[in-house]
Formats: sequence, C-alpha cells, structure tokens
Amino acid sequence: MKKKLILIGVIFTLTLTGCFNKKNKEESTTEITSDTTTVSEESTEDTTISEEIEDKKDKTELSIFTKDKQIEYIKTVSNNGNFDNDEKMQMILNFYRKRQDDELPILENEENIRIEFPSDLPKDSKVNIIKTNVKQDGKGGTENVVENIVVDVNKNGDADIKHTFDKKDKYLDLIVYEVLVNWDDTLVKYDFAFKVDNRSIPSNKPFAITGYLSSEEQKIYDNYKKDKKIEVFKNLEPTKVIKYYTQAVMEKEYSIAYTLYKDYDAENMTEEKYIQNMKSLSEDIKEDYISNLKEAGNGKFIKEGEEKGYIEYQLQIQQGHPMAMDMIKDNNVWKVQYMPTQ
Repeated sequence: MKKKLILIGVIFTLTLTGCFNKKNKEESTTEITSDTTTVSEESTEDTTISEEIEDKKDKTELSIFTKDKQIEYIKTVSNNGNFDNDEKMQMILNFYRKRQDDELPILENEENIRIEFPSDLPKDSKVNIIKTNVKQDGKGGTENVVENIVVDVNKNGDADIKHTFDKKDKYLDLIVYEVLVNWDDTLVKYDFAFKVDNRSIPSNKPFAITGYLSSEEQKIYDNYKKDKKIEVFKNLEPTKVIKYYTQAVMEKEYSIAYTLYKDYDAENMTEEKYIQNMKSLSEDIKEDYISNLKEAGNGKFIKEGEEKGYIEYQLQIQQGHPMAMDMIKDNNVWKVQYMPTQ
C-alpha cells in the first residue's frame, strides 16, 4: 500500500543591585546625592524619550467607523515609500481566510465609512484609498478587481467612503480597503476588510463552482446533482472520478463527495460522520486537500488488481517526490480512499 504524504503547510530579566561603603559617611552622602542627581537626570531624559515615542505613536493612529461599528485595521509602515506586492497578496489571503472562518464584519451594500485623522494631517488634503474586490474565479481560487479612490479630508480631519458593492455578484467574497497616508515622508498603510455574503440563496444550496470540469463533464455532474443516479460514474477511469469528487468537495456538496469516497474503515465511516469530518477541516487543510486532488486528477493510474490501484502524481511545489492516492472499485465505480485529518 502506498504511503501518502499530506502537505499541510520567545524574555529576559536584568536586576541591578547597588551598595556603598559605610565608612566615610560624609563622602558616602555626597556620592549618594550625586548618584541621585544622575538618576533624576536620566529619569527626566527617559521620560522625554518616552513622551516623544508616545507622540509619534499617537500621530499615526486613526479611527475608522461606521454608524454603529468601530472598524479594526492593520497598520504597516514603509520607510522606502512603497509596499511589497507579495506582502499585499499575503494580507489579502489572510483576510480571505478570516472571511471563510466568519471572523470579518459584514456591512450593507450601501453604507458610509468615516476615517477620522489626527490633527497632524493637513486639513483640506486628499487621501488615496485602494479598494480590492476579492472574487471566486470559478476554479476554486480567487481573483482581485482593484479600484483606486481619492477622497477629500475636510476641515475637521474626516474623510468619508461610500461602501458599495453589487449584491447580485455571486462570486464576490470580500472587500479590502487600503488607506495610504504620508506622515513626514513616511508612508503608512491601513488595511481593513468586510465580508460579503452574496451566496445566501433561498434554497440554501451550496455555491456552484464552474470552470474546473469540461463542458461535457459538467453536464454529467449536473445530471447527477439532479437525479442522483450513480450509474453515470460507473466504469469511468479513476482519474475522471477524482475530478468529480474534487468538484463536489470544492462546492462543499459533501453528500455527493461521499458517493465517490470509500474509507478503509467503511463500516464506521457513515455519510453523517464523513460530512461532519469534512466540515471540521480548517480552510488551510481544505485548500491543501483540494490542491492534492487536482494534481491527482492529472496523474497516472496504476492498477494493483481488478478492484484496487492508486494514482501516482506530482505536487508542483515538490517536484521529484511522487505522491500516491489509493483508489478502490465499489460496484463498478472507482472511489477515493483519501481524506485528511484536522
């Protein structure tokens, strides 16, 4: 049996103790007085530095809020006047994961957002804001639609954004805002995001993803979703079955996925338990799982008997290390024998 690899994927204390000689009491008193003066000067100096740091810190803090919500943001400082694009993509990905884990606020599609700047920002100036609409690309990934916005800062130091989006866009997942401000030639970026919940539909069915299957494969898959006739999957090549299984997992149609899955402990892995296990997977593990399935769909099936075999494939990020996914035939339908654990 092939073994499968599953990719998933600091305080110190310093204590000072002082002492002085009991002899020459007068000298000692002088020394103490001198030392006390020195400490006092150092204390004053430390206080001044502390105040300067506090002033600098306060200078770049904003308040962002709607009519009933205080909005948290992530602040990033750039000393060279620009931001790394890879870091930006990582930030968007982190927001996307928060969206998937339901950790982002939701706003109506038409709502005002107010940015309250501190007094150091010149009044009647303009601030550049980048709005990124993060959408599903129909293939299990995302695409970003970027819009540049320039807003005026009024005499009170406030800037207002009109938060809007298309409620009919079922592919829209979240909206990320980047507020760019120059503070004394230092560029500071403030990032915050909102979840978009356009996927709620009356039938409460999972969101359909198109584009991964070919048009012919999509027809077969859609027909099965309608009539649930397992015959459409009979006698198909294992790599073809993997694609249908992947489609079901991406759409979170776990009942369909279970039809094309058979656990090593089939007697105990009921459909209810399978669905529960799949729903409990973190988004990171689920993404890795889907990536593995997609690569296996392009792999080579190696038969080990009439009803057993495995698909050998390569992961793009780990070339030269072959992976394997077990398949088993059950009533003339090849089924997947691989599900990750949390």
